[in-house]
Amino acid sequence: MEGEIVWRKNQYMLQYFADGDEHLIPIHVGDTVEVLLNDAWVKTTVGMRMGEPHFMDINYGDGIGCIGRIFDTEHNQ
Repeated sequence: MEGEIVWRKNQYMLQYFADGDEHLIPIHVGDTVEVLLNDAWVKTTVGMRMGEPHFMDINYGDGIGCIGRIFDTEHNQ
């Protein structure tokens, strides 16, 4: 699934629109995500840092507002 990465309800979510409606898919700790940063796909895992979800392999705050693809979630099977 591909969409924009947003921060809602204290977690990362993948936002996409279908049939004129907004859809939000939660991105959970342990999920694998590819984030489009600087014209390159960066594969990362969501972990915990300072008590909140964080993309482990990229800088803090990077990823929000970027295009992302999620894998290994209950929503992507």
